[in-house]
Amino acid sequence: MTNTKSLSHIVDAAVAVEKLRVASEVRQSHLARQGKQDAETDELHQRLKDLEEFVDGRVADVIQSHPAYPWFSRVKGVGGENIGKVVAPIDIERAKTISALWKFAGYAS
Repeated sequence: MTNTKSLSHIVDAAVAVEKLRVASEVRQSHLARQGKQDAETDELHQRLKDLEEFVDGRVADVIQSHPAYPWFSRVKGVGGENIGKVVAPIDIERAKTISALWKFAGYAS
């Protein structure tokens, strides 16, 4: 069974690292327009790309052990990060019945 707290943490980290990587790319493009380059920004960008690759790999590894993975993985355009965003907040062990899960998700009548 997937540890949903770990999955949630890893997915949050993946999103945070992605935002930082994009910010470094924006800085690089702004510097390039001015004909400049910054070695610190370049180094940070490379390290963020490496970290993003590592974290995305961890998300993929962890999500594959989730019971919903076989179904989610067949949905076109849905990758590990998106699957993680959907399933991580739900602690399936706390829902004793399907109606309890619906209530948690906000679908209870």
